[in-house]
Amino acid sequence: MKPQYGATRIVLLLAAWVGVIGQALAIEPPADGFEHDFKLRLGAFAEGDRELGVGEGDPTTEAFLDGQAVAHWRLGRAGSLFARAQLFAPTGELVLTDEDRPRRSDTYVALRELWVDYRGFTSYPGEVIRLGRQRLRDPDGQWFDRDIEALRWIFDTTLVQGHLGVGEVLFTGRSDGTDPSASERDRTYVFGQAGGQWRAGHFLGIRAIHAFDHADPQEELLSGRRDPKLSERNFTWLDFYAHNGFHQLAQRPGWSYWADASVLTGTREDYLAGAEGAAATRSDDSVLAWSTDLGLRWRPAALALPWQFGVAYAFGSGSDTGNSNHRYEQTGLHSNRSRFTGTRSLLYRYNEAYKADLSNLHVGSAYVSLPLERFDASLVAHRFARHRAGEAIIADGLDLAPEPGRRWLGDGLDLVLAWYFGARVPGLAREDEDLRSSLRFRASGFFPGDAYADDADDQYAVNLELTLWY
Repeated sequence: MKPQYGATRIVLLLAAWVGVIGQALAIEPPADGFEHDFKLRLGAFAEGDRELGVGEGDPTTEAFLDGQAVAHWRLGRAGSLFARAQLFAPTGELVLTDEDRPRRSDTYVALRELWVDYRGFTSYPGEVIRLGRQRLRDPDGQWFDRDIEALRWIFDTTLVQGHLGVGEVLFTGRSDGTDPSASERDRTYVFGQAGGQWRAGHFLGIRAIHAFDHADPQEELLSGRRDPKLSERNFTWLDFYAHNGFHQLAQRPGWSYWADASVLTGTREDYLAGAEGAAATRSDDSVLAWSTDLGLRWRPAALALPWQFGVAYAFGSGSDTGNSNHRYEQTGLHSNRSRFTGTRSLLYRYNEAYKADLSNLHVGSAYVSLPLERFDASLVAHRFARHRAGEAIIADGLDLAPEPGRRWLGDGLDLVLAWYFGARVPGLAREDEDLRSSLRFRASGFFPGDAYADDADDQYAVNLELTLWY
């Protein structure tokens, strides 16, 4: 039997974090030896029926409080300790993106990060070894955007940016007993990335992940576990990318681009429960699949305001009905959230209401955005179609699958408005956050196509958030 990562382990790790931080606070630190920040987020969330009116679902309207505390302690000249904890308290259960993916949430306390690093292994500036529960994030959010237990060797020098690492999602860090989903637990990742400038302002790179499951699906079925792992993956992703600072916040007039192409290879085994919980059937496929994501954004120099206009296209391959040897799957550590419109607001790349994954999918997008010092806005339109009409898709914004045989899934529309106030928080700046207090409004709609029932309702998701840093 595989170990269960429940409340006991979470409480112990939280106690360890509190003890370490408490000890740090009890000692008089050097003037620049200890830093801390606090973030308070208050929000209201409304979502339509996740079954589009053809099932038994209901709309959801809730409010929530999200508080986070961050502490950074320097350990001599070469080491440091970092911790981040969270309190999340909604008025009722809701499906809200939990930093990485939508999951049903009630009140909980969470340990988001707790790691130590060491910067003296080599003489290269910008080199560090980091061990512990840490945030992995890529600017496009399509490979990494996850809190995970990992060991990484990181390079961030003038000419080379990259990392090597190994990690596994051992627990969610949450006090509400929420375990990692079956698709992500008992899976080890070995990963690496390397890139650099081939000419001033233009970057080329490569990234790779090898992931393998080490649970026994038949044993999990017989155990009666609530969420048994019914798959075994032995996958390798290889990705090539090129850009000119597409996801960076500081943009100049002219063109910005992003292009990447990925190939997925390996083996996939899926199990189905049979009589008395035994594994009755199993599909076994050798996988060769691919994906791409392309983006082009233009900021005219002649306009008085810095308006930006962009188009994007993404594709994830699918297979014919009855086999899955060409069905692309994302890494399981992704969020698909990025700043692809060129503002400080993170957006779900494939519609906030629909929340599609890049699997058996074509997505065309067009947008206009306006980034200002105290305000930004983005308006994005999407069109979704299946690559193979008989193959399933993944859309975390719905609890309803499209009908087989039809390709057009529907259209999406996103509007995000943000107003920023106060000074930028110094010291603990993070690449994946704009550390300035803000008021942000998100409104998203998904309008089903003919792949859904004729009487299916439109889906919507609306979120108003006040974020305060202090």
